[in-house]
Amino acid sequence: MKKYIKSITMAVATLSLWACLPDDAIFEENGSHSIVELYNLSSNRSSSAVYGSRDLSELDYVNLSAEGFDFPVIVNFTGVNGTPEDVTVELAIDESIVTALGAGLYAILPTSAYTLPASNTVTIPKGTNRVEYLIRVNPAVLDDLSQTYAIGIKITGASKGVISRNFSAGAYLFTLE
Repeated sequence: MKKYIKSITMAVATLSLWACLPDDAIFEENGSHSIVELYNLSSNRSSSAVYGSRDLSELDYVNLSAEGFDFPVIVNFTGVNGTPEDVTVELAIDESIVTALGAGLYAILPTSAYTLPASNTVTIPKGTNRVEYLIRVNPAVLDDLSQTYAIGIKITGASKGVISRNFSAGAYLFTLE
């Protein structure tokens, strides 16, 4: 009987020490396998859908009835400690994203109704995870304010990390009523 108690005590002691070992991180510390993605896209879509969407009316600081407003496209870098260095991400407007969500469901925001930043790139600073790309919208040039407008945006390149296959493109939806 003493032999069994001694064996069980040794097993418990060994397992308790094993539990103290540090966990391996999901991503490498240097960020080499981190993912670059558009952040906060809705996950309420079928698994076969490639594109996500974000309804800007949920944002408290966007006044949709204003003469003009900025809306943020948030670019995210996943990883343990943020970016290992400054990461440059290239973005592009892509109208086919809006069409892919459903032809005729949303009006494509005309190019005359928005102004892009001077550069199509954003830089996520070393040690951080997110940066905003602000697009200025001027609803005064739109003919039908009762429609739901959409603008399609995609990540076309990144200096570090892997571009997400699921969240590298999105349609940003908003109504102006």
